[in-house]
Amino acid sequence: MAELLQATRLVQRAGHQAQLAAWRRSVLPHLTPQARIALALVPAYGTTPDFMNPTHNGTPEEALEILRATPPQQIAADLTSTYMGAQRSPVWAHRLIDDADLREALFDGWAFLYERLLQPYWAGITDRHASGRAARLRQFMSGGTEALLAQACPGWIQWKPPVLEFRTVLEAADFDLFLEGRGLQIQPSPLQITSASLSDDGHTQPVLFLPVEGEDLAALTQLTPPSPAHQSTPAVTALLGRTRAAVLETITQHDGTTTTELARRLQISPASASEHATVLRQAGLIHTTRQGNKAVHSPTSLGTNLLNAPARLHS
Repeated sequence: MAELLQATRLVQRAGHQAQLAAWRRSVLPHLTPQARIALALVPAYGTTPDFMNPTHNGTPEEALEILRATPPQQIAADLTSTYMGAQRSPVWAHRLIDDADLREALFDGWAFLYERLLQPYWAGITDRHASGRAARLRQFMSGGTEALLAQACPGWIQWKPPVLEFRTVLEAADFDLFLEGRGLQIQPSPLQITSASLSDDGHTQPVLFLPVEGEDLAALTQLTPPSPAHQSTPAVTALLGRTRAAVLETITQHDGTTTTELARRLQISPASASEHATVLRQAGLIHTTRQGNKAVHSPTSLGTNLLNAPARLHS
């Protein structure tokens, strides 16, 4: 649910057009009235009522069901705490407490946003979360809590013992957080771009969301919707072989994909994906760059033109 909140913010923002424009175009023109209700409670920048982010473990579908079961009294309390300051609530928000139909519309809209914003890309998001978690654990194991906090998110977080200074996107939102024995959960987030964010309801354990270690904006190309324009023709399949043609097609559809992602999408081994990518690179159909220990693949104009070339008809 935290990733859905972040995705909902990203889709409303104007930045990172190179990485996110196609993703936004695949969603925003097709919003349902219910989805617009949900969007109204999740501003591009600002605070969201806590009930929109249930913290129970489970699948996305289970989290959505937990959200639907939110008691009206919790909604009332969360709306009060969210909109008690300068941030203004939607004019209809107070009706959520007593209007069951409006609550149902809100939850339907939230489910719609999950289906459009995250569900098609969920496997890649969870893969990146796992790699980010492993990287943070290595920092912790090698240098303890202080090393982890010192490397957490330079420019946004500074560890000055015994104080962790945290800068928010909105300067007016800065405040002092006292854990009072609650601890702090650190959560790598594939959709948290460059900056960090904090979730704290004042009662449960606060969660500090950090960018995935070693990732940059190129990782957001995982949100590029598949393009039906790039479909390998029988001639391309005959030329390259079925698997290699599928590798080229996948790289073209998912510019910036890694070897691991390529293997997962095509359900082949990473070694096989690497071998096919090497042949395509040597043929000038793709090019590969290194980001840390990852190989990131993109199509060349020759590769794209090969897939787009119309099949010749023979009588």
